[in-house]
Amino acid sequence: MDALLQRDDMSDQPHDSTLRPVVVFVGGFSPAARDGCLGGQLFACQTLLHSPLRHLVTWVPIDSTQRSLPPPSLFIRLYFVFRRLLLFIRATASPVRCVLLFSSFTFFSVVEKGVMCVIARIRGIRVVWSLRSEIRSRGRLKANIMRKMLRGADVLLCQTDSAVRDLHQVLRSRDKQIFCVPNWIDCASYPVKMSAPDVVTFIFMGWYELEKGVRELTWAAHAIAKEGVPFRLIMAGGGSHFNWIMNAVKELRLEAHVSVHGWVSGQTKAALLAAADVLVLPSYTEGLPNAILEGMASGMAVIASPVGGIPTLIEPSANGLLVPPGDVSALAAAMKRLALSPKLVREIGARNAVKVRDLHDISRAVPLLADVLGAREPSLAEAL
Repeated sequence: MDALLQRDDMSDQPHDSTLRPVVVFVGGFSPAARDGCLGGQLFACQTLLHSPLRHLVTWVPIDSTQRSLPPPSLFIRLYFVFRRLLLFIRATASPVRCVLLFSSFTFFSVVEKGVMCVIARIRGIRVVWSLRSEIRSRGRLKANIMRKMLRGADVLLCQTDSAVRDLHQVLRSRDKQIFCVPNWIDCASYPVKMSAPDVVTFIFMGWYELEKGVRELTWAAHAIAKEGVPFRLIMAGGGSHFNWIMNAVKELRLEAHVSVHGWVSGQTKAALLAAADVLVLPSYTEGLPNAILEGMASGMAVIASPVGGIPTLIEPSANGLLVPPGDVSALAAAMKRLALSPKLVREIGARNAVKVRDLHDISRAVPLLADVLGAREPSLAEAL
């Protein structure tokens, strides 16, 4: 249990850790989940944990990484919820300035974090709650329970202005402090491509699940391959449709065009990003996905569905193409258009690299989060 609850007193921190406010941070911190995934919440949490904000606070991380997708059985999930609550009670028994909660907008996740809110409020600790997925309507009973849980936070954070508006509607109040802090990545980690490709390479990174549009992507690849369009498609991820994709690639004779990988990280992931020109994410639902930010930071064009916060990132034709979720023909047409326009792909990618650095680099998020966490002493300028 001690391995999951530890103070983040890094040796390179320039300020005395005894003077920095303590923040209990509940989020995804495991190097990888049991099945090897590194999902969006995990990616965001790890980037924040090692950002310049670490010079301003002493992190006490509590790991809430989901072990697999689909989720494990209810019994196993309840066991880990109970374990995390014990860790949280222990962590907040010591002097703590603030609690930072990361969660998706799902019933079980909201209820668990809501219980943590109650514990923190009883102990007089400020609670900042960051919602990392699309804000969607729920049944009346679930909606009422989630509303009460969310009202326990002092500050709520969303990734887009539209999510802020949706959350105000969920809470049926304008009194609650809700702020937009756009999703972030460390853009310096992604070299930008310069020259137009000879053959356009598409890449999908994420869960191999129905709601990610992986079947539609496979069928769209088959459709443009039949037309003789030159292209390559890299798929990297994991999930219940891994075998389906492998079998479909073989049955549709797409081996010359499509390569399928499991979850990738480190140098392998960097190599795949360097080889790709267009990020494809035809999801049915999203928040503000890290995969698109990584693609944009790498100088890629983007094809995606207009769901969640994606329309705030992608302006059609200017920096990508938006296609309706589940529409194989529209997806195939978008892929064909970019596959036949390598110069356009590079022009769009160059604009994306500038946009993501201006709006979504971790350096933009740190001052906003420092404010809501009450971490302004010593000065942020010194830390940066």
